[in-house]
Amino acid sequence: MARTAERTLTVVHDPHDDLDTLNRLRRLHARPFGQVVCEPAPTGGSSGLARSVLTALGKDPDLGPRREPLWRLVDVHLRAERARQLILLRAHTLTYAPLRRLADVADAAEIHLWLVIHTERLPGPVAQLLEGLAHNTSDLEALLQRAPAFPDEHDSADLPVGAGPDFPYLDEIGARAEHRRPRSAITASLPRADRVAVHDVWDHAHAWMTRWLAEHPDATYQQCADAVYLLARHGDSASEIYARIRAALDAFTRAGEDTDADTVDSTLRRSFGEIRPCQFNPTIARAAALADQTADPQQAALIALAAVIRCPLKLRELNHRAVAADCSRLCGPWGSVIAIPPELRRFIATHHQRLEPHAHGRRLPLLPGGTYERMSRPSIRRALAELDAPASLWHDPPGTTLGEGANADGRALLHTLSAWNLWLRRSQAAPPA
Repeated sequence: MARTAERTLTVVHDPHDDLDTLNRLRRLHARPFGQVVCEPAPTGGSSGLARSVLTALGKDPDLGPRREPLWRLVDVHLRAERARQLILLRAHTLTYAPLRRLADVADAAEIHLWLVIHTERLPGPVAQLLEGLAHNTSDLEALLQRAPAFPDEHDSADLPVGAGPDFPYLDEIGARAEHRRPRSAITASLPRADRVAVHDVWDHAHAWMTRWLAEHPDATYQQCADAVYLLARHGDSASEIYARIRAALDAFTRAGEDTDADTVDSTLRRSFGEIRPCQFNPTIARAAALADQTADPQQAALIALAAVIRCPLKLRELNHRAVAADCSRLCGPWGSVIAIPPELRRFIATHHQRLEPHAHGRRLPLLPGGTYERMSRPSIRRALAELDAPASLWHDPPGTTLGEGANADGRALLHTLSAWNLWLRRSQAAPPA
């Protein structure tokens, strides 16, 4: 039966089922590029297939509480991963019910489903499925040639390396956004050797940002903010992060694009002391890994948010409208706009999209729970502990607040690098709802 526009399903025969071919099929798995290979456990039934798909998507169905049925989670995460190709190995071991359920979920999410049959003849359940669904057939070699096309080299390939924890400490900031010579202004009080070190970092960061701007003439404000974020987070201390940010903003100014550095400057002034080295990158990497294997979307979003905000009280106060539509930033009830690291945005977006249909114009709690319709602080702490999130990931030492104390390793500066803080607030009267 010819493939129709309504449904895309392809059957592939692999009658020999040799180990070399199986390994080649497994190597087609490339989740970041929308191609997922699932190898279900035989005789697992419908729930077993759902668990296998979640596992292929990097989730642990047994990690943390589960608020949704398994197949609902399969649908949510297939969409969140932007999967385009789902390759099901050993489809001949499954019964009709799980095969039909998977076919319907894939169809609803506009995913091309490949059923690999390791037998010469179609088994009864597969034949029954194909009787009612439009489908294609394809030879094995055609499927094996569908290796994902890897993108060109990332912009981060030539990023200047960190200067190390011995970078000069910048405690007297005289640079303003409108200053004609900001590089000299931030080093005015430093001895000559320290000035040379800061100027060297500045020059490399400035050159990188200038090249990026030349290569991306039509970049949006958010893309520009993400580029500044990428450059800044590779600094090894808060002072180096600040120097990189100001060098990047100066590159925009010289390119004729005014920026607003007031929030960046004031954040550094409010930070008392400095913790070295910067621990932001490993913290975010750990949070992304934990969130990625967590099947429950709210729990994954909790991990992502906790790594950024690091305060259960502030977490429970968040409303779903505090998050921007693209999940690049959030506006907390404390008034500041915080940039969300790119690798954490999809976890927040997945949960946010589930809440939006229930809003009906209301400000729903971003983390619903049983206490006044919000998760309580103790329940947030318990959930993070149960998900194996180390305290250093989500908890600041006593007596510290957002922008001070434990955040003095540079992450508070990175929080300011949203498109809103750098460009948009000048032309709009209020932060995003």
